[in-house]
Amino acid sequence: MVTLARRVCKKHGITVRELRSGSRRREIVEARGIMSWIGVRELGYSGDDLARHLGVTNSCVTRSVSSVKKAQCERIYQPTIKG
Repeated sequence: MVTLARRVCKKHGITVRELRSGSRRREIVEARGIMSWIGVRELGYSGDDLARHLGVTNSCVTRSVSSVKKAQCERIYQPTIKG
C-alpha cells in the first residue's frame, strides 16, 4: 500500500502526508480517489484498510471507488500482463 501511495502522490505532485491529511483540496481528493479505486478494484484491499491508511472514513473510500473512472487510474497502475 505504501508503494501505491508514493506512486499516486508523485503523479499528483503531493506528499504522502498530504494524501493522509484528510484535506479537501482538489488534487488531494483526486489522488485519494485514485488510490482507493486501484487499492479496492485492482489490488483487493478492503475499504477499511484503505480508510485507515488514508486517514478517512470507510464511506469516503466507498464513494471514491464508485466515482473514479478506470481511465483515470491507468496512467498510475498498469498491471503486469501474464502470457
